[in-house]
Amino acid sequence: MGVGGVTAAGCAFCVAASVAWHRTVRLAPYTGPVQRWIISMKFSGAWCWANWFGRELARVVTSPPDSKPVVVCPVPMHWARRIGRGYNQAHLIGSALARDRRWPIARLLKRTRYTPPQTAVGPSRRVANVRQSFAIKRVDLTGWHVWLVDDVKTSGATLNACARLLRRAGAQQVNAAVVAVAHPRGGHR
Repeated sequence: MGVGGVTAAGCAFCVAASVAWHRTVRLAPYTGPVQRWIISMKFSGAWCWANWFGRELARVVTSPPDSKPVVVCPVPMHWARRIGRGYNQAHLIGSALARDRRWPIARLLKRTRYTPPQTAVGPSRRVANVRQSFAIKRVDLTGWHVWLVDDVKTSGATLNACARLLRRAGAQQVNAAVVAVAHPRGGHR
């Protein structure tokens, strides 16, 4: 974990917040070169960064201690945005992570409606922005540990919405693996 992201008690901004996932692993704060690399990956077609991010995340995520099965689940992107971009960066990151850890990757979730990017809405509107924007495919995750993968965590609204669905499907534990964590009030591009 990078400098400035957490205190001894956890994230300084969300230590008192209720989240649907067990823990978050991240590579760095959303600043400096990591921020530039993510923006380049997302908006300039430099998807090769996704492979590097996924391999780096594979070095820091952990297997469950009880030998439970593990699956990697990328945060889904709405089909219209995916067509415009040409790829879902969360899926590319998750694929590299899964490949390095020799875990399966599955598109367990789908985006059910097009929403403005979280960065285009104020922090107080992000939960409402993603409300009822995701659905889970017919799957029984009883006993499974899920690594939910995204590029950047800001407010946690997207991760919360996705993790709740995974837990309702029976996941024993949902962990979040993100490349970077942004200041919840500062957003990211």
